[in-house]
Amino acid sequence: MGRIVHIRHETGDLTEYTSTVTDGGDLSVDAAAALAGTGFGLSLLIDDTTGLRARKDFTALSTQTDFRTRIYIDPNSLTMATDDIFPFLAMTDRTNFHDVIILYLKYDGSTYQIEFEAYNDGGVFDASSIEDITDAPHYVEIHLAKASTDAASDGELKCYIDGSLEATLSNIDIFDTFELCDRCDIGAPYGIDAGTSGAFYLDELIIRDDGTEIGAHVEPADTVASGPLSDISKMFANQYGAILDGTSTGIQVAFGFRATYLRLANLGTTAPAYFAFTTGVATSGDMPLSVGQTVEARVPPCSGLGLMTASTSTTAALKQINVLAIG
Repeated sequence: MGRIVHIRHETGDLTEYTSTVTDGGDLSVDAAAALAGTGFGLSLLIDDTTGLRARKDFTALSTQTDFRTRIYIDPNSLTMATDDIFPFLAMTDRTNFHDVIILYLKYDGSTYQIEFEAYNDGGVFDASSIEDITDAPHYVEIHLAKASTDAASDGELKCYIDGSLEATLSNIDIFDTFELCDRCDIGAPYGIDAGTSGAFYLDELIIRDDGTEIGAHVEPADTVASGPLSDISKMFANQYGAILDGTSTGIQVAFGFRATYLRLANLGTTAPAYFAFTTGVATSGDMPLSVGQTVEARVPPCSGLGLMTASTSTTAALKQINVLAIG
């Protein structure tokens, strides 16, 4: 269990999504929409009532008991008439074509607001209180705990804004509906009022299939680790929860759920190093990392990275490998 979706927009396009509805380019990835110290974000230009949607499908949560979703939003001075409202995130059931969790952006005539709903097993939406936000970037995180049985009403939905718990829905009959959730739509997919116009921004969507807090995004530094094996090992253990085993011939790195990509550079002078990604018992095979070469790759959650040298005589190259980015 862990992170199952992470949309970063750092590709500069919409290819991270399963599908999109752009209405002729009104939905796009743009540098102006970057909200978390990142390079790009999702820009949504509302100039009519046509829905805009970026969709990500994932495996149904049939065996899990909790999930969390976090997204950044900036109203960006979006024009909205009093009491205008539209969903900007919907966790849905693609089998029965209904929403499970909905996050709304609302305007009361002077203040932007967040509201959320949960669709229970009885086919009724349970609505939260309405929480004010400022006209600035915020991250919103929801935590849904499934009911204990299909006959129980002890499910719970919590909403956090910028890390602070703002609202809780308790005693929800949400067991069967929870298990069918397998899609996330973000944007303004439907329900746009005629009084709403302008551009707003979304960024850094993460979905976890457990109850672990996601929290604020931390953009990796340009250089994360460099130097002797002992120093790199300490950095990984302290900052990323990784486990390293430094030996005379290599390092073995076990990444936790937070790792999604890695960039390495071999700054040695005498010999290549070798690396291999593993997930469980599968391995990509050893690949050379020549002197001066940089490699970048996505890292599946809970995968391992092995850095090794051909023999003890080439450890100098390994000791000068820089971990340039991890996130």
